[in-house]
Amino acid sequence: MRARVPVDCDRGSDRDLVNLQDEPDLPDRVGVPDHVLWQEVDGRVVLLDADAAQYHALDDIGSRMWKLIVDDADLTSVRDELLATYEVRSDVLTRDLIRFVGELVSTGLLHELGAGGS
Repeated sequence: MRARVPVDCDRGSDRDLVNLQDEPDLPDRVGVPDHVLWQEVDGRVVLLDADAAQYHALDDIGSRMWKLIVDDADLTSVRDELLATYEVRSDVLTRDLIRFVGELVSTGLLHELGAGGS
């Protein structure tokens, strides 16, 4: 089973920021649950859900998103870093990040963190 991030990122210069707090289904901060192990292999992130005994491989962009989420659980900061890295419109990147995080939260590979980070 593969968790995939969409790669239909339209190129463009429109960088008007979409407010992630306006997205009702997206937590402000996410973290990796204790039952999820991950490792980078040949530049890509591989996740192991120890509870479900399932591996998940992320593509290049998904791997970059994952590493940023692990480094900084604040999704607004993650989005801003991705905007600085990739030439993509803010609304497109925000949509893809929402979809990516939502998929990982729904499968238990990420979980919502409280305001204090726990």
